[in-house]
Amino acid sequence: MEPHHLFVTDLDGTLLRSDESLSDFAAATLNAAIARGLAFTYCTSRSFFAAKRLCSRIDFRLPAIVSNGAFAVDARSGEILHATVLDRALADVVLQEAGRQGWSPFVCGFLGSREVVAYRPPLNPGQADWVARRQRRGDHRLTPVARLAVPDVVSELLFLEDEAGSLALEQWLQAAFEDSVGVTRMAETYFPGCFSVEVANPAANKAGALRWLAGRLDLRPDHLTVFGDNLNDLPMFRVAGQRIAVANAQAPVRQAADLVIPSNDEDGVAHYMARLPAPALPAER
Repeated sequence: MEPHHLFVTDLDGTLLRSDESLSDFAAATLNAAIARGLAFTYCTSRSFFAAKRLCSRIDFRLPAIVSNGAFAVDARSGEILHATVLDRALADVVLQEAGRQGWSPFVCGFLGSREVVAYRPPLNPGQADWVARRQRRGDHRLTPVARLAVPDVVSELLFLEDEAGSLALEQWLQAAFEDSVGVTRMAETYFPGCFSVEVANPAANKAGALRWLAGRLDLRPDHLTVFGDNLNDLPMFRVAGQRIAVANAQAPVRQAADLVIPSNDEDGVAHYMARLPAPALPAER
């Protein structure tokens, strides 16, 4: 039976606490909500590998959105159900031109069936922290290389810079490539002072992927409730019927929200879901 209302949460800064953890309360509460018949899934800039590792205690049953909308996947197996990737030739041009300007990204995608995150040392402080956190979790995707090149499938080019560098990079990308690439700049949740600049297919964002998921489930936008905290959640907010921000959200996200709930460290999403009753069954015709 298809759901009649769908709840979609961002992960970092929204469902996950500030130390990247999922509390025991949140895991138990969300599993209980799913068992009651509530349709609940996630939409994140993380890859499926990273999201699954952090949220393995939740029994997600519906497709999930990962890589900031580049992929919709089976939440249990990771099977790709829908993909919006970056053109390889265009990715190569961005990569080479950015390199001439002194910017070096993480190149995210697939070599055959193997997911990779390629990068070229040396790393700036934000990049080094990003890599170290993933190395501690045994992230097999990390691939240091002497020379960056585009893989068979490119999901995104991920740059990490300080505030001034990220602003300069964003402005250069928009001037050099205009609408041929999608550029998303936002503050890094776990490394203050560091900003990510993601380069992807212009259609690869949380809004596009959420529209695809709503269509798959035969839902209208007003039957979607979304939770978020950061600027890349704003496209998702524009699609959904109800928009909910956690108290720690960026100011533009709080301003765009219909409701502000307690912060990620207070398990605001889980407390909200705990108050919802089991969905009513549709009347027989």
